[in-house]
Amino acid sequence: MYLTANADFVKKLYGTLDWEVVGTFSTYALLELLKVNVAIDKTNDYEEFKGVLVDINNGTINFVATNRTRLFWISDTTEDEDSNFYAIIPKDAILELKKLLKGVNDKVTMLHNKTYVAFSVGDALIITDTIQGKFPQYEAVTTHDRDDASSIVINRERLKDAVQTVITKTKEKYSPIVFNITDNGIHLVGETLTADIGYTDGKNFKPIELKLEGNYILDFLNQIASDYIAFYYTEETRPIELRAKDGVSYTYITTPSR
Repeated sequence: MYLTANADFVKKLYGTLDWEVVGTFSTYALLELLKVNVAIDKTNDYEEFKGVLVDINNGTINFVATNRTRLFWISDTTEDEDSNFYAIIPKDAILELKKLLKGVNDKVTMLHNKTYVAFSVGDALIITDTIQGKFPQYEAVTTHDRDDASSIVINRERLKDAVQTVITKTKEKYSPIVFNITDNGIHLVGETLTADIGYTDGKNFKPIELKLEGNYILDFLNQIASDYIAFYYTEETRPIELRAKDGVSYTYITTPSR
């Protein structure tokens, strides 16, 4: 359940429900997350995204979405350094919030009481219930801080061009792409085409061959504004992690195909 209305009306209607301010933050980071298909996954093979986690810890707000196949994670700062909060916002409310924030360059104030969560932007306000339960432990699946992780830095545009070169679509589905990471660079292999790109700043480097969903990689590359991305990996069957090197703190995690 969610309600969108003029803030004055909502304050009168819900004025006795003891709202508390959770945090105040810019619209930018949340909009960056909402640019991707976090509300509805158009791929028939996988479960839809059910909602977005809002996790606030001592001045940092984390927006996280996952359907257990892909995970998007953006961090930003809040103006309330001592605030701590945890809630999963349903898909329908996230879609309404996305509409509300389009074209808005303002602050978002988030509030809560025992029953609802609210987002206040200018004269508008969205009130929603939350999804009960525990969100998957998103920090536990990150790769960048593992001792056995290898990493490389890649120019985003070059990687995007290479993926677009080799990706193919048949019967409404995209074929996986093999990322063969070697000492000399990355060799991308699609169903019929190949491409090669270089990388920089290798750390704990080890060669590996990863079979990844090319359209998922493109989804991330199309959204971020960073010129370079860090690519972290461990084993052929373990999740890989892409992180923006500059701009918004943006992390994307997905599991290789088998």
